[in-house]
Amino acid sequence: MKIEKNIQTPNFKGCDARPLRGIVTRYTVKDKNFLALIEEIKSIGKKSGFDVFLQTPDKIIKKGFQQLPEYSNRYEPIRQYCWPQDYLSFLPNGKVVGLKFIEGANAQIAKLFKRPLKSDNPHIQGGNFFIVKHKNENVMLVGENDISRRKLANIRDQYGVKRVLTLSQPDFHIDLAIRPLNNSNILVTDDEMTINILRKAQNKMSDYLKKNYDPQIADVRGNLKDVADTFENYISNDKLYTSPKVVQQELENYGFNVIKVPGRIMRPLYENEENDDSYHYLANFMNAIVHQKKDNSLVYITNHSPLDEIIGISPVIEHKLNFGIEKAFKNSLKGYIAPKDIHFVSGNHYLTTCLEELQGGVHCLFAEIPRLDTTV
Repeated sequence: MKIEKNIQTPNFKGCDARPLRGIVTRYTVKDKNFLALIEEIKSIGKKSGFDVFLQTPDKIIKKGFQQLPEYSNRYEPIRQYCWPQDYLSFLPNGKVVGLKFIEGANAQIAKLFKRPLKSDNPHIQGGNFFIVKHKNENVMLVGENDISRRKLANIRDQYGVKRVLTLSQPDFHIDLAIRPLNNSNILVTDDEMTINILRKAQNKMSDYLKKNYDPQIADVRGNLKDVADTFENYISNDKLYTSPKVVQQELENYGFNVIKVPGRIMRPLYENEENDDSYHYLANFMNAIVHQKKDNSLVYITNHSPLDEIIGISPVIEHKLNFGIEKAFKNSLKGYIAPKDIHFVSGNHYLTTCLEELQGGVHCLFAEIPRLDTTV
């Protein structure tokens, strides 16, 4: 495999919201919308100071994405592992850890950044842990589902952390329900907050309709009520995962500042739908890439939600009612991230399909590469 550019030895700067050298994904399927997603994030990176890399069977590139050849069988070895963040992690001890089954593909990325690769078995998937700077120490936050087969001392040594803090499992992976920022601030989805926001929006629509009857807004109100009712019913009966409320308390007990946000909306699967899990995402803003710019401000890149389109909130209606689900999430981050630096990316709805069918989003699709002091 050809490597386009070598990069010098790293000096690790943290692992929550951190300055990124770049992010890397894998070319596992020929899909113009996937390539459109890469271009979309590349444009954000160009303004914010990080690169986007794409691994193909022949080389690792950061331009010319649209000129890639058609998908063929020789791409198959990495096709099954389309979530780089889960199977490839950059660590504070100067190593890269990855899944042994795709050691060859992981080794090429590690080589590009001159970092030694350690294949881990059993492997802690990158979506189920974060390494954060807390009280001047590197600390691992990890979902409890990945702890049972591991000795804590081995984890500390392998992952280069002082402490391992276990969290209850709020979703399949914790990166679907929490997102560390910096300075011990951690976003945690709050389902009750989300439902209250949806109910307040319904009431606002009712008040509007009393004065200005509009059949489109009447339809939106009904659709929004259905979404809120279904979501509330789902989380009330969810026996598979722990409530995010429990995780909020655990993080506070560990000394973190929890920022509650309207971070997800789900519904149960319909009978004719096939999926690996019991639910279907209508919105997930927790699964996100976070980059710290040179001025120390943060850039937050997350998944566009199709919810507004589904329930019929057009830009005109959003303006009339001053409501949209993405707008509500932005408002919850005031004082932490500037609205202009919060991006909802889509790839022509490529991410919508990922969330609907695979319960994965933008943080799963791209492995984060820390900024290196010697990188230009």
